[in-house]
Amino acid sequence: MMLWNSLINLVMFPINWFWERYKKCKKENAVGKMICLFAFSLTGLAVIMVAIAYVIAIIFLKINERPEALLIILGVVWLYLYGRSRSLNQEEQSKKAKEQQNSDLNELNKNAIKGLPIITMFMFTIFRKLADEIDCEKPLTSAEIQLPEDKYIIRNGLCFYQLKLKKKDMKTYDRDTLDVFKTDLQYSIQNKIHSGDGLSFEAHDVLDRYGNIFDAVVVDNIEDMGGFFQFSVVFASQKYAEYSRQKQMIKMQDNASSEELTVSWDN
Repeated sequence: MMLWNSLINLVMFPINWFWERYKKCKKENAVGKMICLFAFSLTGLAVIMVAIAYVIAIIFLKINERPEALLIILGVVWLYLYGRSRSLNQEEQSKKAKEQQNSDLNELNKNAIKGLPIITMFMFTIFRKLADEIDCEKPLTSAEIQLPEDKYIIRNGLCFYQLKLKKKDMKTYDRDTLDVFKTDLQYSIQNKIHSGDGLSFEAHDVLDRYGNIFDAVVVDNIEDMGGFFQFSVVFASQKYAEYSRQKQMIKMQDNASSEELTVSWDN
């Protein structure tokens, strides 16, 4: 198809060339110049046609002398068409995949914006109740627990809401203590969801294919940022359950590698 289009464009070039200049000469009313251009374009057209005919004649003569050349030519043509077809299909699939990715990202952003006030008010009530137990100041308004920027992060096809809670002091907390705080928060979230007290959204536990149960709202991570804790909170889903499992598997592999390194060093 591309070869055919190239031949047509080659044949039509003198005509298109003449037409572009004809319109300019018409405005200038240059009749003599138009006649010369027309003759020149016809000459060019004739030369191109003769050249193409000559090439075709040579090809047919060669085929007549060596019939197997026809098979070679057809094989080359079909190989080219096959390669071109695969390339076009890959480009089309890549384009569709990119469009789908953009569509999914737009949908995630829409849902993230819609869920932001819901998750903020929900966690505000949890923080109010549990602030003292995790060595934090009790927030007075929901605005206090929002980050000024990056209120949510979209990663791995999931929306992680970023919230904060001011610490009572500048003490630094280790990972084990943060994990304990995370467990306490999750337990409080579980109780609130199961009681249904003051919920502004439909909350359903998620059961993954391995039999693990996730609360409708999950505290995915806690980080000590110095003057405050930063929380990553997510609405549970099958996608999040798979993400959580992958994260646990990576953590287990890292721990195993660390233990092997320690044993090797001791030996």
